[in-house]
Amino acid sequence: MTLAPGVRLGPYTILAALGAGGMGEVYRAHDSRLGRDVAIKVLPAAFSEDPDRLRRFEQEARATAALNHPNILAVHDIGIEGNAPFIVSELLEGQTLREQLRGVTPIPVRTAVGYAIAIARGLAAAHEKGVVHRDLKPDNLFITADGRVKILDFGLAKLLADGTGDHSALPTESPHTAIGLVLGTVGYMSPEQVRGLAVDHRTDVFAFGAIVYEVLSGSRAFDRQTAPETLTAILNDHPHDLGSNHRAIPPALVHIVERCLEKKPSARFQTASDLAFALETLSDTTRSPTPPHAPDTASPARRGAWIGWAVAGLLLATLAPVAYQHVVEQPVAVDPIRFRIPPAVELAGPGNFSISPDGRHLAFFGLGSDGTARLWVRDMQSLDARFVAGSDVFGPAPPPFWSPDSRFIAFDAGGKLKKVEASGGPAQTLCDLPGVGVGGTWNRNGEILVGNTEGGVLRVRETGGAAVPVTTLDADRKEEFHLIPTFLPDGRHFVYLRISPSAPDLGGTYVGSIDAKPDEQSTERLMPYAVGLTYAASKVSGIGLLLYVREGTLVGQPFDPDRLAIVGSATPIAERIGTFRDGGFFATSANDVLVYRTADTDSQVSWFDRQGVAAGRGSDPGGFRGARLSPDGTRAIASRTDPQDPSRADLWLLDLARGGALRFTSGRGVAESPVWSPDGTRVAFTADKNSIHEKRASGEGDERELLRSTSAGLATPTGWSPDGRFLMYFVADPNSKMDLWVSASDGRKPVPFIRSEFVEDQGAFSPDGRWVAYISNQSGAYEVYVRGFTSDFSGGSAGVGSSTPISRRGGTSPRWRRDGRELFYLAADGKMMAVDVKPGPEFQAGTPAPLFQTAPGTVVGDVSADGRRFLLVNPVGPSASAPFTVVLNWTTGLKH
Repeated sequence: MTLAPGVRLGPYTILAALGAGGMGEVYRAHDSRLGRDVAIKVLPAAFSEDPDRLRRFEQEARATAALNHPNILAVHDIGIEGNAPFIVSELLEGQTLREQLRGVTPIPVRTAVGYAIAIARGLAAAHEKGVVHRDLKPDNLFITADGRVKILDFGLAKLLADGTGDHSALPTESPHTAIGLVLGTVGYMSPEQVRGLAVDHRTDVFAFGAIVYEVLSGSRAFDRQTAPETLTAILNDHPHDLGSNHRAIPPALVHIVERCLEKKPSARFQTASDLAFALETLSDTTRSPTPPHAPDTASPARRGAWIGWAVAGLLLATLAPVAYQHVVEQPVAVDPIRFRIPPAVELAGPGNFSISPDGRHLAFFGLGSDGTARLWVRDMQSLDARFVAGSDVFGPAPPPFWSPDSRFIAFDAGGKLKKVEASGGPAQTLCDLPGVGVGGTWNRNGEILVGNTEGGVLRVRETGGAAVPVTTLDADRKEEFHLIPTFLPDGRHFVYLRISPSAPDLGGTYVGSIDAKPDEQSTERLMPYAVGLTYAASKVSGIGLLLYVREGTLVGQPFDPDRLAIVGSATPIAERIGTFRDGGFFATSANDVLVYRTADTDSQVSWFDRQGVAAGRGSDPGGFRGARLSPDGTRAIASRTDPQDPSRADLWLLDLARGGALRFTSGRGVAESPVWSPDGTRVAFTADKNSIHEKRASGEGDERELLRSTSAGLATPTGWSPDGRFLMYFVADPNSKMDLWVSASDGRKPVPFIRSEFVEDQGAFSPDGRWVAYISNQSGAYEVYVRGFTSDFSGGSAGVGSSTPISRRGGTSPRWRRDGRELFYLAADGKMMAVDVKPGPEFQAGTPAPLFQTAPGTVVGDVSADGRRFLLVNPVGPSASAPFTVVLNWTTGLKH
C-alpha cells in the first residue's frame, strides 16, 4: 500500500513517492531530528509477511550499512514501524544509468570510462568488506546531478565467509541461497549465476563488463528475444566485437571489457581493485566525468585559482619528463630547478612523506573521499595522485620508506611493519612492532632497519620474520627510544637518533652498524639531537650530507661515510620546513631530487556547536595537540609544542571565560594527554612518554609521579572515575601490549580493564561510573565500544561483561554528556557523531547520527556538560593541502 504524504515512520515524515521495485517502495521523507531530507525504502506489508523477503530486505540494510564509500549509497538507519520495515539512506538528485542510456545522445567514451572507474572503486570497497552485489545493472547505478556515481540496492548481496573486511559490522547468518536458485537480473548475470552455482566477487566483475559494454556500444551484451535465450547466450555466446563499433573506442578499453566478460571466473580480473587500476591507467581518462551543461558555480577567485593550478600543472607535465630525463642521465651540473606540486588529496596525520630512490614517485598518507587514511603515490610526471590498495592505516602514521629499487613501500600499519608494491596489491606483513615504527631504511642486501618508540632500532629481512634489536637503550643517558635510522652507502653502517626526552642534552646523533651487537654499538656522539635526521649521498664526491631541521631551516652537514666523521661546516638549504615531533617534512632521492613542505600552519582550541558552527575561540593559534575541559567548564588544559623546539611540549591552562593562557609545566621534555580529576583540583598527564604525573590545577607545588610503564613503554592517562578513586590509563610495551589498565587510589595493585591481542585505548568513564567507552581495532579498524566497569579487582580485571559496539564505520575519541544520556565520537570520515544512551540496568545505545563535518586534522578535545558545544583543536589554514616544493639538482652549488 502506498504511503501518503504526512505519514510518519519514527522520526521520518513521508513527503512524496519516488518509485518502486521488486524489493520495496521508495519515498522522499524528512528527518525531523537532523533537519534533512532522506530516502526511505519500505517493504510493503504483503511482503513483510514473507520471511524470505524480509530476511533479504534486512540483509540489504546490514550489508550496505557496513560499507562507507563515496560510490556506494550511504545508509543512515533501519527500523520497523508497525508491520513495515524500512531503510533510511541519503537522498540523491539525478537519474539512474538506465535512464541516461535511454537518452538521445550517446554517453561519451571519456565519460563512460569515468563512470566505470567510479563503479569499480565502489565494488572494490564492497568486496574488501566481504560483500558481493550479485544484481549489478544500469538500474542499480545512479548518476547524481553533479556527475558522481552511486551503487544502489545491495538487496541480493552475499556476505562471503572468507571476506577480508570488518565482519563485526556484517550479519553472521548464512544467506540461505540454495544451489540451483537463480538470483540476479537476466542480461547481467554471470555464467555461474545462470547455473545456480556458488558465486564470489568475480560475478560482479562480469556484470560490470556487461554494463560497460552496453554503455559503449548502445546495445546489451547478451540481448535476445526471451529470457531463456538470453541465459543460453550468457553461457555459450560472446558479444559482438566492441572494436568493430563505429565509435572510436580505445583498444585497451575493449580488452578490459572482454576480460570482464570471460566465461570462467578465473579468466576475469580477480579483484575490482585490479580492474579499477587497469581503467585508471588508460590515457587521459582518470578525471571524473562532468555532467553535460553543468553550470559553473565556482566563484571567480576559485576559478582563477583553478586556472592557476591548471597552468602550473600543464607546465609541469611539459617540463617534468625532460627534467627527469636530464637528471637520470646525470649530465654536467646545472642550476637547480624548482617547482611546486599540489598533493591532490588531503594529507593525513602530520603530513610526513617519502620520495622513491629514483626520484620519480612521492609516497604519503592521505585521506580519500571516504575519510580513510591510506598510502597515496604521486608520480612526478603525472598531474594526479593514486592510492595504494591494501595500505589503509588507522590514526596518524609515521612516514613510509622505499625499497632501493623503488618498487616497494614499507609502512607502520598499527603495530605491524608491512610492505606493499607501489603499483598496488596485497600488503605483506614483515614483522610485529612493539611500539611505533618511526623512520626506516632499506639496503640493497634486503636488510630493513626501523626506529622504535619502545626501545632500540629493529632489524628485519625484506622477506619478513621476527624483528631483532640492533641497538639497545643506554639507561645512564636516560634514553627511551632510538629513531630514524638511515643506511650509509656501504649498506652496513647507519646514522640514527638516540632520544632522551627527560634529558634532551644527553640524546644525539650516532653511527651504528648491523655487524655490531646491540650493546656494543658506538657511544661516540656525532652531533646533538637533530630533527628529521637523514643521510643524503653525493653524486659527484664521496662526501655526503647529514640533513636535519634546526629552528625551521633545513641544514646540510657534510659527512664522510668512509671515515664516519663530520667534515666542514653546516650549510642552510631551505627555510620554513615543517616538522612533527622528531620528523622533518623533507625527503631526498638517490639522483639529486629534494622535496619539502613548508611549516604547517598552527592549530587552535575553539568551540563549535552541534551544527559545526564556530562558537568561540579558546586560544590563539599555536602548536596545540589536544585539550580537555575542566569539570566546571571555565578552563581547559592543552598540550602545546614548543615553537623553538618541536621535540618538546608543555601543558597550558586556558581561561575560557576571560581569555588568556598560563604555562602549566616547565618545558623539560614532552607533557601531553592531560585529564582533570572530577573535582577539578588536579591534572594527570603523560610526562616524557612513559610516566604519568599529577599536579595541582592551581599550579602550586611540584609534580609527582603516579606510575611508570615498564620497558620505557608508552603510558597515557585516559580518564578518572566520577568519584576520583580510579584512574584509567593506556600502556604500550612488550609485556602488556597495548591495553587499558586501572589504578586505584587505595593502593591496590593496578589491573587491566581490557587486555587482548588488539589495541585498546581512549577509555572514558560514564558519568555514573558504571560503564567505560573505549576504542579497539579488533575488527581491523578502530571502533568505539562500551563495557561495564567493576571496582572489585578480585577477579584480576576491572572490566565486566561483554563489549557493546557503538560506531559502525570507524570511530575514535569517545566523550560522554554530563548526564550520561548521550555519547559522542569522531567517525573515520571526520564527522562528529552522537549516540543516544537509554538509562537502565543494561547498557542500551541508539543508532549513531552525524552532527557535523570536522576539518581534516581536527583533534577532539571535549564536550560541554549539556552536549551543546564541542571543544576542538582545529587546524588554522590549509596545512593539509600545502604543496610540495620539488628541487632538481639541489646539491648544485653547495660547498662542502
